Amino acid sequence: LAADENAQEIFETLNARGAQLSAADLIKNFIFQRLLIEGADTESAYEQDWKQFETAFWEKEVSIGRFLYPRAAVFLNHFLVARTGEIIGTQEVFSRFKAFATHECGLDMRELLRQVHAAAKVYEEFTLGAEKLEGNATPLELFSYRMTVLNIEIVKPLVLVLIDPELPPISDDQISVALNAIESFIIRRMIVSATTKSYSLFFTALVGELRKQGRENAGTSITEFMRSQNADVRYWPDDEQVSSELQTMRIFRKGRRLRMILEALEDHRRGLTNQAKNATGEQRVIRGKLTLEHVIPQTWETNWPLQEGETTESRRGFIHVLGNMTLLTQKLNSKVSNGPWLGDGGKVVALSQQSTLLLNRDLTDQKTQQFGVDSVAKRTDTLTEAFLDVWKTPPGHKVVIGYREERKKKPVSIADLLAAGLLQPGTIIHSNWSSLAGRFATILADGSIETDDRTIFKSLSGSGRYVAQMRSVGGWHFWTVGEGENVRVLNDLRREYRELFEIEEDGADESAEDAADTEE
Repeated sequence: LAADENAQEIFETLNARGAQLSAADLIKNFIFQRLLIEGADTESAYEQDWKQFETAFWEKEVSIGRFLYPRAAVFLNHFLVARTGEIIGTQEVFSRFKAFATHECGLDMRELLRQVHAAAKVYEEFTLGAEKLEGNATPLELFSYRMTVLNIEIVKPLVLVLIDPELPPISDDQISVALNAIESFIIRRMIVSATTKSYSLFFTALVGELRKQGRENAGTSITEFMRSQNADVRYWPDDEQVSSELQTMRIFRKGRRLRMILEALEDHRRGLTNQAKNATGEQRVIRGKLTLEHVIPQTWETNWPLQEGETTESRRGFIHVLGNMTLLTQKLNSKVSNGPWLGDGGKVVALSQQSTLLLNRDLTDQKTQQFGVDSVAKRTDTLTEAFLDVWKTPPGHKVVIGYREERKKKPVSIADLLAAGLLQPGTIIHSNWSSLAGRFATILADGSIETDDRTIFKSLSGSGRYVAQMRSVGGWHFWTVGEGENVRVLNDLRREYRELFEIEEDGADESAEDAADTEE
């Protein structure tokens, strides 16, 4: 390059016109461009604070939805969410970082890079905590393991707010209260099959709540915020709801998530629910390696005759419920799988002699009595009680879900979606019509829409009519956001906004859209 040419600017231009690089690649280029302008020692900055991102851990691709992204790019997204309290799409990380660094953070680039590095270190420790499968674990390591099993990545910005060393410290007690509440909220919702579709908005709102309330009482603030929710997309299931679901739920279908639940119930019996160690030095059960076992086998007809009062239908209804599930080593599982319950070669004798799990203690106490449907029901009650003790809610917590007929009505606009973080200024939207596949527009900061020929409209419908050259166009269905398999019509975002803020669908939305651009 000639002496007057800027390598970073050329790099950014080439990337915009060629194969897309990751957000981490683009942010690295931007950071070092700024460091050069500020006269910083770029070699020292790279060695001390950026080089870590070019290791196997950070370059590994992780799944976000249906797509894979380098972990460094995912972290930078989470870092920005934690620092801004905004939802930031995967395609917007680079532009949002530039805006944050240039206009919002109030730091020179060398200091900002140092803070990114410090946050990345604790983020890495938290992430690797999920891979610690044996021995005692800290509350944070255990939380990380369980969130990994549940495949809940979106909670990490909130965790980063709790553990970021550049922010004022939070007491260990408050961090434990926060982690326990978040875990209870997520696992209870998993049990009642509640939707996860608004989790990104919900946990980002929690980040905003901590920014507003202060972090020193983070656990209390998070608990009260979650307790106060009554919308069907974000309520915290109470004891009655969870208990009712567990009585008949075919929980075996939860697979790895069920194993994680049974591990927690075993730890609970060892006195290790919310603490790293107990008074006797007992360690936690090994995580992620034991196998799920049906006490009454799935193929029970040969060795498990029906008892008095049982029918084929009633037994089948209890095969996959919580009280009929336990954990065994793979070797013991294979040995006893479809064998009888009683007798010298029976399952109960093998469990008594070879299983050390306290979870199986109530099973081995039944050495002379056949294990049947009544036994399953009683054990389900016992394990449910333990479940509610492991994943508690605040005392007296009772959910009353706000139903649709009680919701307020109001038109929803693009400006509303911007304010909620569901859209960002500068987002590119595309026509949903195949005949107009090349047409696009840009969402502006005030909620207006600028078409690809730089004509500005107040509404989606107005811009849609202009692009389609038609007198009537439903703008919320005409325009889409996202790329590839991640494309969504904007009406999906409007529906998500309504669910989150408990707003009833209102025909006034369309009327307001139609009227907004009548002069254009």
